[in-house]
Amino acid sequence: MNIAPLVAQQVFIMLVLIFTGFVLSKKNVITKNGSKDISGILLSVVTPCVMIKAYQIDYTPEIAKELGLAFLLSLLIHVIFIAFSYVICRFEQNREKRIIDIFTCIYSNCGFMGIPLLEATMGDKGVLLGSAYLAIFNVLVWTHGLFHYGGSIKLLSAKNLIKNPGVIGVAAALVLFFLRVRIEGPIMDIVGYFASLNTPLAMLLLGTYLARAELKTALKQPGMYVVTFVRLIFLPIAAMVFLKLLGIEAFLATTLILSASCPVAAISAIFAEKFDMDTGYPSQIVSVTTLLSLATLPLMSLIASIII
Repeated sequence: MNIAPLVAQQVFIMLVLIFTGFVLSKKNVITKNGSKDISGILLSVVTPCVMIKAYQIDYTPEIAKELGLAFLLSLLIHVIFIAFSYVICRFEQNREKRIIDIFTCIYSNCGFMGIPLLEATMGDKGVLLGSAYLAIFNVLVWTHGLFHYGGSIKLLSAKNLIKNPGVIGVAAALVLFFLRVRIEGPIMDIVGYFASLNTPLAMLLLGTYLARAELKTALKQPGMYVVTFVRLIFLPIAAMVFLKLLGIEAFLATTLILSASCPVAAISAIFAEKFDMDTGYPSQIVSVTTLLSLATLPLMSLIASIII
């Protein structure tokens, strides 16, 4: 299943939108507080609407089975990523940087970057299956991620999961799907309008991140090159090999690989701030991997079409 040309086309569109956000941020049209507001709108309103819209399809046992398989595979892929990342990054002597390196290798921006990409290249079914990867991401970030940064099991809280908009969105969408409840009329129009904001708002937000990043400083960090290679190339290819060995059909495999191939998740910097670590370093990793992913995403989709 070769969607590399389609991915390249969508990446070009995303690049233009990201550059627009970059310029607006440099011109101070979008301030730092403004970017936080955009992030809040995306997390609390837009992303849940994207999930609900994607799940508004007729229930069939086949789709339910495929969705369940997507959840299981997403969990296994993350477990593999966690294992590889702890091994590869163990040589970093600085404890704080080692913690950040491991986290940034594992967790991709499968929400802000992945969902718009899946929506454009794989359609609603791609978003449906990709939401499984996003849901597993959210659960692991707020369990393993918190424990990884803080080193204490006391930090783990069911409250964090229950309050997470991404988890709420997927849960609501799943309930509607399995109960076979179809939203119609003006309500569905409203959901659709909010869902359509996902790609432009997410890309503008990424552009503001790039505008505030110190890229020259980033390129002087040795760990940057390790994380970039592992996150954008090594782990996605590892996921491809894993899915190939299991004989997973092309559409599902490609959907999960695109989610796994996204750049570093922005929450890495948020967690660093939460635990009084250097926020500049993870922010730089997010920015560099976001830029380079515009080249590696089409490449990974091409390699996936050969391997899968």
